Amino acid sequence: MSDLLEKDQFISLNIQKENWYYKYKIFKVKKEIKKYLDSENLLSVNCLDIGSGNGIISFGIGNKINNTTLNWTLVDSNYKKKDLNIDYRKSKKIDPNQTYEIIIGCDVLEHVEDETKFLGSIYDCMNEDSILILTLPAMEILWSDHDIFLKHFRRYNFQTIRNAAKKYFNILNFEYTYKLLFPVAFCLRKIKKILISTSSDNVKAYKKETTNTFLLLDKIFFILLQIEEFLSNKFKKLNLIPGVSLIISLKKK
Repeated sequence: MSDLLEKDQFISLNIQKENWYYKYKIFKVKKEIKKYLDSENLLSVNCLDIGSGNGIISFGIGNKINNTTLNWTLVDSNYKKKDLNIDYRKSKKIDPNQTYEIIIGCDVLEHVEDETKFLGSIYDCMNEDSILILTLPAMEILWSDHDIFLKHFRRYNFQTIRNAAKKYFNILNFEYTYKLLFPVAFCLRKIKKILISTSSDNVKAYKKETTNTFLLLDKIFFILLQIEEFLSNKFKKLNLIPGVSLIISLKKK
């Protein structure tokens, strides 16, 4: 949800990264990166944030993890000329001559019609030991007009992302995330579906749907996610319980 379509929902990246939704997503992606760095023991790595939107995830992770420097490149086909001028790290296309040790794609694959071709282009810019970390909206049952507004082609589950990735990648880790919030999201979207018929005007209205909540609710949601994280670490099978989103780490075959 760092989509450029929602870039005006927050005053600044510093405020956005403290929002409960982004704070937890940044934490989960950073956790996967730490696993990779612990196993590789690298002092400096080239990192690609593909479909980076406003860059909130790589911004939240930062340029340093322990003793490792993260050299970020941000790629999004929707960047404007002013975006490219403001930040030298930004580009509209992946450089075919560059390879990366760490690639993240946060809420991007669902925007791509030909997901296999897209994953193949990512495969081509990876080294043998590189890691690809994806976050994706989960569970087709949660499909709503908000997905339409954001120009999503699909939502994912374990089987569908495995099928999409199997030509190029092996799975290192898979988890559903925001599991404790799944019942809330399911009920809210069902109610909206009953009350609001799908039309162009109603789809536009979903622009107002946001994770930007008031302070108390923000804290409550993040506490719930901390509880989820504790339980998921203690009982690994809980990671396969459906959630609002999912995270998957992949390595080249």
